[in-house]
Amino acid sequence: MNSDLTEQESTKLKALQSVFSIRFETKLRKPESKSGQLSPPWGMAFGPDGSLVVADDFNHRIQIYDKDFKLIATFGSKGKEDGELTYPREVAVDSEVSTDVADSWNTA
Repeated sequence: MNSDLTEQESTKLKALQSVFSIRFETKLRKPESKSGQLSPPWGMAFGPDGSLVVADDFNHRIQIYDKDFKLIATFGSKGKEDGELTYPREVAVDSEVSTDVADSWNTA
């Protein structure tokens, strides 16, 4: 691990390495996506509570993992109505844990 990182940065790096090495390699683009499977993951953001928010592009949803990488919430489905997403690409989380999503094809 890079010794120039703060403890918080080191923790976040370990989190990303864990998610990429375990979840992404083994669960990328399976024919029928189940809860927790990413297809493919795109944008990511950390919440102030240590949660990891991931834009799940081809599944048209957002997945939220706790600091121990357990899936705690999912929202969104394919579409152009309120609450629906079409290929979400980027996420941002503010200090009050509100999540903003940018989806690439939802221009209604």
